[in-house]
Amino acid sequence: MSPNAWYAWYCYGIKIKEGNKNCCLPVSSPGSYRVEVHSGEHNKTSEPVLVSNLSDLGSPSFSAADTTANENITQLPVVEKEKINFSATDKIG
Repeated sequence: MSPNAWYAWYCYGIKIKEGNKNCCLPVSSPGSYRVEVHSGEHNKTSEPVLVSNLSDLGSPSFSAADTTANENITQLPVVEKEKINFSATDKIG
């Protein structure tokens, strides 16, 4: 988290949270989420991330062991919160 950054979180285009200490957003409801990050004169908006309930997705159409099925699916890395560090000199984007 950069001390000079300002974060604005949106769900379906509606601002739901903002502030300089909101670099991360716990999500408990499905929706299309994005974040705007402002730092000094610079700002950047993320691509939307669609969050769904697993029960709404139905049965998987491929096995997790089948890597060819995963080639066209964007997968977010799992990172422990303690390993995330930001500084005022970090680039946004």
